[in-house]
Amino acid sequence: MNLKTFFIFCSIFSFDIISVETPLDFGVCKKEISSLITSWKGLGLWEKRGVGIFISPTDSAGKWVLVKYETDKSVTIIKSSVKNEIKVNFSVNCKRKLKVLEKKGTLSNEEFKGDRYLFSQMSKKEGLIYLWSSHMPLSVKGLYQIQKAAGKLKLPVIYLQDEKSEILKTKDLPLYFRTQIKSFELKMRNAYLHYPTVLGFKDGRIINTIKYGYENKDGYEKDIKTIFNL
Repeated sequence: MNLKTFFIFCSIFSFDIISVETPLDFGVCKKEISSLITSWKGLGLWEKRGVGIFISPTDSAGKWVLVKYETDKSVTIIKSSVKNEIKVNFSVNCKRKLKVLEKKGTLSNEEFKGDRYLFSQMSKKEGLIYLWSSHMPLSVKGLYQIQKAAGKLKLPVIYLQDEKSEILKTKDLPLYFRTQIKSFELKMRNAYLHYPTVLGFKDGRIINTIKYGYENKDGYEKDIKTIFNL
């Protein structure tokens, strides 16, 4: 393959993977990918995270499936958790290559502890997670708005403060608003991209996509009813 042909091939391949909505829309190793994702109990709730990259939770909290289409037209399937990554690469002929990476270090330990705290709080029947930051004033204002809305609907709220928040600016807020954790689960859900962020949970599982942005009490009440089909 000469250089010109290679670039044409890459351009066509890039166009194809940009246009698909789920990893199974693309024909490469579809049977093998589907079988592996099923064995890993992926839920099929796919989100795009870049060109040719897809991510979905599994039926186990804290474990995720990623599908990445490589530029050489191979496909890498990753089962990722706070402890390790299992990578399976399928060549263009759908031959498998397995690699297991153990995660070590301070970040992994902090995320493990953060998830353990989060999942213990989510063991309640159902409720909300509210992430906020002192750098986003409306997210601070929203603390009391969602508290009122959730209180009216008799739902508990897990309040989590951005770890980069300026503590002195928030020291006068009630202590239960100011829990700070690093969470692999929330990171994988892009929960730290903007504040405030609202998520609903039921029976230990997060049940909705991210809800970003400030609302007043009535707005949050409407959002909560949508999340829980009330």
